[in-house]
Amino acid sequence: MKIRTLFIFAVLYIFFAGSVSAEQSFDYTVSVKQINVAEECEKVDNSLMNIKVFKYVNNTENIIYQGRLGNYADGLLRNIDFDDVQCCVIFDWNNLDSDVLYVVPDVQTEAGEQNLDAKNVRLMSENEDGIVENNISFIYNDKYYEKQLVTNEQINIETIVKSTKNTVQNIAVLVGVYDSSNKLIAYSVGSSDVIGTGDYKVVNSAVDIPDVEDAYLKAFVWYGNDLQPYELPETLIDTKEDYYSNSFIDAVLVDENREIIGKIDTVSDIDTLKFIPDNTGNYIIKITADESVQCSINNSNYQLISNAYEGVISTVLIADNEYYISMSGTQIEDYSVNIYYVGNTSSLTRDALINGQLTTGKTKTYTFIPTVTNTYIFTATAQDNMKARLFDYDYNLIDEDRVGDEDAVFRVSGELVAGQTYYLSLIADWDWTETVSYTEYTEVPMQLISIE
Repeated sequence: MKIRTLFIFAVLYIFFAGSVSAEQSFDYTVSVKQINVAEECEKVDNSLMNIKVFKYVNNTENIIYQGRLGNYADGLLRNIDFDDVQCCVIFDWNNLDSDVLYVVPDVQTEAGEQNLDAKNVRLMSENEDGIVENNISFIYNDKYYEKQLVTNEQINIETIVKSTKNTVQNIAVLVGVYDSSNKLIAYSVGSSDVIGTGDYKVVNSAVDIPDVEDAYLKAFVWYGNDLQPYELPETLIDTKEDYYSNSFIDAVLVDENREIIGKIDTVSDIDTLKFIPDNTGNYIIKITADESVQCSINNSNYQLISNAYEGVISTVLIADNEYYISMSGTQIEDYSVNIYYVGNTSSLTRDALINGQLTTGKTKTYTFIPTVTNTYIFTATAQDNMKARLFDYDYNLIDEDRVGDEDAVFRVSGELVAGQTYYLSLIADWDWTETVSYTEYTEVPMQLISIE
């Protein structure tokens, strides 16, 4: 291939699944550089890197070259540092009709054998021991949902990841929303370094979904340093799809402190999710559905602990152990599930301050029995955010709040009936690293009777 004058658009810090199609491009910075044969660069020599060169013909990828970078175009591009540049776009500036070529690392060749058909990919490299495990979840309004794109809403794509590799893994979560012509119309990128201790860490990325007909979303989880995928990309459209696993092995890990919204799609459908209790003690699993939906709790050995139809399961769970929650039914039915820690409770009193402490990942539950039927407000001040959930005597969720304002870290309220027991759970955020003190206050809002 003869190249008189090359212009290379160097696309920085984008992640691709082996191509640069519109479906897989995200936020980028472009630099333009003119290259000629006489130019020398001794910074890096990537001659042995496997790359793929392609162009688009009628929106279809047409591979021009696949092999070593040093063997393409007489080695002219061998000095490109693909640690900083994930894609090069090549064209002849002086010829508007010239082909536009894309050069990217050949991910499948570079990564070696990968089981990308598995729900939880365990990506190994030849030079490192250890594994990385990921899960992808879809969150609207701080609740888990199965796969569905809802316009005019914000979606949070989340992975709860752990690594046992002996090097730091940069985990990137990329979200792109596209219109019917495959044009990128919204995007978001989140990333975090994960050390190989085997501890779980949350990485997420949120995006507002525009009100566009036939839009779709793609979610990616990548190893941010060399473009290796940890998961197959997930695609969401406006039609609800079954996502929760039918088996224990492929169950996605969820946070116990979020409500789970799902649907039994067929009489053979089983929705299974994994969770790890933050606390040791008594837990309540609240199932809201018709009597046709059964909820089961199994331990890490898949042994049944307890089950029930619509209603409440009360059981003792052990912190940091794996448990599985499964829903099944005899007919198509929507359901919701809440997991509440109700051990080690204390009492609240109206118009009284309570000082307490929470450590990373822990929950504190308070009981409150009003003496007068009225609207009650529960607030707290602290130096960090915390989540509060208020529910009634039958563990129906009344109100919840994660982030407050400048005057309070949360504010939940409800119309409460005299003599009944209510529960207020305070929950530490995932990213807390130390003990946080808080002050909780229970009050009845002031009412203005009249002004004369």
